[in-house]
Amino acid sequence: LAWTAEYLSEWYGIPAPELDETERTVAAAVLWLLRGDAAQRAVVAWNVAQEGARQAAGDFAMVPFLANALKDEYSAVRYVAAEALRRFPGYADLQYDYLSEPARRAAAAGQVVGHWERAHGRSERRRELLRAPGGGPDLDAIDALLRARDHTPIWIIE
Repeated sequence: LAWTAEYLSEWYGIPAPELDETERTVAAAVLWLLRGDAAQRAVVAWNVAQEGARQAAGDFAMVPFLANALKDEYSAVRYVAAEALRRFPGYADLQYDYLSEPARRAAAAGQVVGHWERAHGRSERRRELLRAPGGGPDLDAIDALLRARDHTPIWIIE
C-alpha cells in the first residue's frame, strides 16, 4: 500500500493516507486475505491465481495464504480459494470439499501447507509475504492479522 500511495501522490498529487507499519511493509493481497472482510478475501483469492499475479509474486508465494482461506468461515471464500489453488502447479488435483466439516477443511489446508513447505517453504526472508528469517512463514505476524480480521457480515447479491 505504501508503494501505491507514494506513486498516487507523485503522479496525481493525491495525499498519501496514514498507513501503519504492517500496511507499509506487507503486500496488500496478503493483508486482505488474512484480515480483510469476506468480499475482499474472495476477490483476492481469485486474483492471486491469475497468471500476471503469479508472475509478479512468484508462482508459490500466495499458496500458504490460500490454504488458510480453505478454513474460512464463508463457504464462498473457501470455494474460490480451492479453485484458485488448483491453478497453481502441483495443486491441480487438490481434493477438497468446501462444504465439508471444519476438521476436514483444516486437514486439507494442512496438507496444502505441508506440500508447500516441502517444496518451497524455505527460501529468503520476504517481509512483504510474511516470510520469517530462514524463509518459513512468520506465524506470529500471520496470527496477528487473523486476530484483526474484519468479521463484518457480508451479503453479496448476484
